[in-house]
Amino acid sequence: MKKIFLFCASVALVGTMNAQLTNKKGAQILPETGDWAISVKADPFISFASKLVTGFTSGADAGSLTFNQYQEDNTLVFKKFTSNTTADRFIANFGHTSNTSINSVAELDENGAAIADAFVDDKSRVRTTHIGLGYGKEFRKGTSRLQGYYGADAMIYLEGGSTTKSYGNDIVRTQDAARLLKSKQGLTLGVGARGFLGAEYFFAPKMSVGAEFGYGACIYTQGAGNSKNETWNSTDGPGESETNGTSRSLGFSMGFDQEVDSNTPFSHVVGSGVASLKLNLFF
Repeated sequence: MKKIFLFCASVALVGTMNAQLTNKKGAQILPETGDWAISVKADPFISFASKLVTGFTSGADAGSLTFNQYQEDNTLVFKKFTSNTTADRFIANFGHTSNTSINSVAELDENGAAIADAFVDDKSRVRTTHIGLGYGKEFRKGTSRLQGYYGADAMIYLEGGSTTKSYGNDIVRTQDAARLLKSKQGLTLGVGARGFLGAEYFFAPKMSVGAEFGYGACIYTQGAGNSKNETWNSTDGPGESETNGTSRSLGFSMGFDQEVDSNTPFSHVVGSGVASLKLNLFF
């Protein structure tokens, strides 16, 4: 009888240790095997909530929920829990910007003289595209609402861009020796890895806020670009020329997430876990 009692007690104890933490309504609070999660920076939400309490200041965006520069702040971290205490991490960051500026200049006649009260537009369009991808492993500790975790990520980064210009006045009228039509920057490729340590608190079932600290290193290279110019001279008239760049670069950076050189393209992805509050949603 004593052995049976001890066996039942041990089973109950193990069951208690393995049982999920639940709220008063029986909903599971902590993540479990098979769950997915998405993590984003919570700063914009906290700022917006504080404005609701303290009142909005004047300004065009005072009452809006805004995000900071997408490169660092809007990197997404997806998690797939392979057990109650381990998860695969998938990092994704994609960005594309296209900015067109228009400058009104005087319209020139065939002799290159300005026409009174007549204007034409010079346009310049700058485009940049970057893609950041990463994979990591996460290990978690704790059975209460407060969870600690650690692990490592490996990442790859690609970036490219171009500048295109158009002019309102024909080059024969401006008599410029050369002016840019299009330039293309060399492809940037970066690879790196970072270790991370963090903690999060589950304030509701499958919802938490936390902070993550990371230390990483990356190496990146940028290839040579090329450009296309419009040319003019009195002997040959208008024409075009192409130039292939010869300048290439190779760089290395390491440090804590917030200390990584902000001038290195790869820092946009290394900063995916910057040491600030993060909102985590599990489903």
